[in-house]
Amino acid sequence: MRRSAAWPTREDLYELVWARSSEQIAAERGVSGVALAKRCAAMNIPKPPRGYWAKRAAGQKVKKHPLPVSSRPKQKSAAPRAPYVAPPVNSEVPWPSLVQATDRGYRDAPVDVWGRLERPGRGQVLDVMVSREALHRALQLYALIIHGLKRSPVALLTEQGRTLARAGQDEIRLRIKEQVQARDGLPPIEPNYASPWTTSRPQKAVGTGRLRLLVSVPGRYRFGDYAVQFRDGKVPLEEQLESILVYLQGIPRRAAEERESRRRQDEARFAEQRRREEEQARLAALQAERERRRQETLACHESLHALARQWEDTERLRAYLAALDRGLLEPESVGTEEYHEWRIWAGQQLEAAPQRQAAQIRSWAIRIQEMTRWEPLP
Repeated sequence: MRRSAAWPTREDLYELVWARSSEQIAAERGVSGVALAKRCAAMNIPKPPRGYWAKRAAGQKVKKHPLPVSSRPKQKSAAPRAPYVAPPVNSEVPWPSLVQATDRGYRDAPVDVWGRLERPGRGQVLDVMVSREALHRALQLYALIIHGLKRSPVALLTEQGRTLARAGQDEIRLRIKEQVQARDGLPPIEPNYASPWTTSRPQKAVGTGRLRLLVSVPGRYRFGDYAVQFRDGKVPLEEQLESILVYLQGIPRRAAEERESRRRQDEARFAEQRRREEEQARLAALQAERERRRQETLACHESLHALARQWEDTERLRAYLAALDRGLLEPESVGTEEYHEWRIWAGQQLEAAPQRQAAQIRSWAIRIQEMTRWEPLP
């Protein structure tokens, strides 16, 4: 069992690594240079830089780094992110009735744990997930979109809690969502109604003012999966309005392309299904033909054995009648009138047996000829 190395104190190890090279220290203590480096890093002990020992051996002046006060390495902190400054809201475009109704619906809405306004339980309102500070800008964006779609076949409406951009039977879903960031020390959110069973919920995040316009196709994307996202960045959403309108006005064209693509996929799928069914039918027919040929071959073999048995029976009958005629057998009825009648009948049966066998042989010979003309199966 390997024993762990007994390391000196932090101060002693600091003096040791600046007195001798790491290779010497590692060899003396029976550890690897990697283990020594990890120990120094864990205890926040600075090590001589590359080329230190060569300069010292050459008599050059070298600088010894002081031992830090703390034994914990200093964590690199990320540079604080500058707060996002939202562009001024353009109030030149009047708000349509749907935007005004949304403003009234969210006027007294409570805030959830993520700092966003909770959706009103009643009324048709536009789909927004924003803080109270960003609500006015989000509604103004919706107003700009509605105003820009006035002369196009695309209309913005709400249906069953969803905001839809619809053109005929084609539609996509829209949502404006604000990016949030976690904050410590936020006050708890009070419940909507006082009850001994309800407690305040701590707020986890606040809005940053950065908005995203999320576009999804109903029925094809799960919650959180979107076809396109327009977001605030170096260019705010207001300056991306032309691209947003172009995308929304292209709903009929993209829907037609999607239908054509689905039609081609369905045709390809049906063609593949037909091919598989035809292949299965071909294999079933091939298997049935194999079974028919096997049964035909077995029948020919059985008929051959049956003819051989009939020949044996005929030969035994012929030998038996010959023995009766020569007097080798003396049954009591031999010589009687009844015996003579029976003997005539037996002779007739004996004479008819080869004819019957010849007819059977001809019939089976024809079937054998057909078997020889069979085409080989794959």
